[in-house]
Amino acid sequence: MSLMDRKKILVFVLSILLVLSTVVFSMELSDSKIPSRMTILTPTVFSQSSQFGIQIEMIGSDALWEKNVHAALISTVVHQSEEWQPILAEALPVAIEQDDGTYIASITLKPDLKFASGNDLTVEDVLFSYKIDMTKSIREGFIYTYLTNYLESNDSITYEGNTLYFHLKQYDLGVSYVFNMFIYEKAVFQPIYESCEQGDEEECVWQSMDGFYKQGAGPYKFKSWENMTVGNEIKESLLLEKNPYYWDSENVFIDEILYLYIKDASIAFSQMENHTIDLFDSFYSSNSTTYDPYPEIFSFKDPSNYGVQIYQMNHYHPIFGTGMDTPIGEDDPSQAYKGAKNVRKALVHIIDRDWVIDIAYDGLAEPAVTIVPSNSYGFDETLSPYPYDIDKAKSFMEEAGYDYSTLVDTDNDGLYDNYFFNFTLLTPDWVVARTIWSPHIVTEAAKIGINITNVPLTLPSLWELFGDWNSPLLPADQGGYDLMAIGHLFTKDWFYDHDFSNDSLIPGGNWSNYVNDSLAELFQDYNAKTDRAARSAILYEIQNVLHEEVVHLPVAYPYSIYGIHCRMDGMENVLNDYQMPWTNLKIDYSACPEEIQPNFLRDLVRSPQFFLVLPGAISGLVLIGLLVNQIFYARVKKEVKAHPEKEKARVKEYVKKAKKYVDKLEE
Repeated sequence: MSLMDRKKILVFVLSILLVLSTVVFSMELSDSKIPSRMTILTPTVFSQSSQFGIQIEMIGSDALWEKNVHAALISTVVHQSEEWQPILAEALPVAIEQDDGTYIASITLKPDLKFASGNDLTVEDVLFSYKIDMTKSIREGFIYTYLTNYLESNDSITYEGNTLYFHLKQYDLGVSYVFNMFIYEKAVFQPIYESCEQGDEEECVWQSMDGFYKQGAGPYKFKSWENMTVGNEIKESLLLEKNPYYWDSENVFIDEILYLYIKDASIAFSQMENHTIDLFDSFYSSNSTTYDPYPEIFSFKDPSNYGVQIYQMNHYHPIFGTGMDTPIGEDDPSQAYKGAKNVRKALVHIIDRDWVIDIAYDGLAEPAVTIVPSNSYGFDETLSPYPYDIDKAKSFMEEAGYDYSTLVDTDNDGLYDNYFFNFTLLTPDWVVARTIWSPHIVTEAAKIGINITNVPLTLPSLWELFGDWNSPLLPADQGGYDLMAIGHLFTKDWFYDHDFSNDSLIPGGNWSNYVNDSLAELFQDYNAKTDRAARSAILYEIQNVLHEEVVHLPVAYPYSIYGIHCRMDGMENVLNDYQMPWTNLKIDYSACPEEIQPNFLRDLVRSPQFFLVLPGAISGLVLIGLLVNQIFYARVKKEVKAHPEKEKARVKEYVKKAKKYVDKLEE
């Protein structure tokens, strides 16, 4: 084989290596571009439900995807949840009072609205959506109750052209939420609705696991379910893609949103190495240092969070509810209410709120005073949290008729060996902080002669417990509950969804079964006011009654702490629990630490593909060397051919010099 043939083979092999490496290099270059998929970690898992839509195991996280798939007529303004902005509507509703004291609110749809299916969104779809929400057999519970407080029936909504008219029984603080209901496509859901109305349980299935029902009028639409390997388990995830028909699609900059459902926080954090996680649900942490090990993740305290954590009491309980089984209630039924109230006061004084805030919330909470959050308009700063005081708690127990001389503490550890009575505590298991502080009351209760049995509660169990709205919940020994650790979210303009009257028990949201007619009147007056100062004055009265009566056992006002990737620009503007669509989100690494910002050469060297690209790079250098050599050789050959005599003389000169050199070596 000649030298020229060998050179050709070498060039061929090097060229192949160069081509392969170029392909890998191109793939790496493509992957290095800023991705258009946002990944969200949430502790939610899906479960089946006979109600409209699909129930998932975390209420708060529900809105994380639903608000992106579906849209409402209006929505709360970012982080200012007492203010509103139009979404599918052209403008906010305008209400005119009628002669009979009712109101007619008009609201006009934006022109040319479409669902993700590409079909037009019309007033017929709006009417159908409210028909669903006001059908008791389908929406039995909060939504049905809420809407029927304002609308007499489905016929209370009329239209002319593109304008809808809501004939309202009242116009008060909470009326805006009437227009905050998701709008669904009639063509998709009409057959299902008819099946439900006809009692056909087999066809009355609102959820479609192929995602068909998740094609709404929001900025995103369902794309697929994805099974992802997390540790040694397969985790279900939900993938949404941009809805090209969304009315404001030009401000939707992220192409896909992936919701990865991981309940265990430690497993969730381990995914940092496998995925770029853009948002950690607030349920993963209430700790200010949780994200310190991850320089690309920053903690975000949600200022739109107006929530409270409480022990909710069932006021049907014979001791702290009706008081009939307290000693003074048994002696004199007319004193039963006083006995119950004193037991509630005893319970509220055994909650060590400082311990709860330090241990369960790492200091990121405030001690709760009532169910009215401290950042609400009209919060009464003159009221103080109930102090942790075992002696005071005992004195209230004694006022209820309990005699501590009947109890024994043999080892003098402050915990009585026997007790006056016992009841059950339900502790929901889906919020980490709550699972820490809720059982703490068990030990404290033993110090005042009360035995509490703590029972963990899953979300499906909660729905099963509270799913029947046909009768009030009875105490635990009769299939209901006694005490439950739970949280409530409100708006900054505080609004409660029931009024503590008998009317709010069935159906409605009065899970505590507390009835106080004078307090109910205050609620009605408060909700009817549209002037903030007037509302605040009434709210002062409400808070004082709640505080004095100990309607609930308030624990803390926690902050919601999200983990947000530094590349997510605008995420903090859309994190709230209302129907605010996720628009104007962008991926921008400029706020990231330098080591996180994209650097192609650095990232290439660190990538697994580097050792595939390296041979190609070496091959390229060798080919360049061969090419230079070939060019030089061609120039010399051309020069010799053009001036043969000159080249012959130069060769003779080289030979002469070589001979002299050889002779010198021989000497």
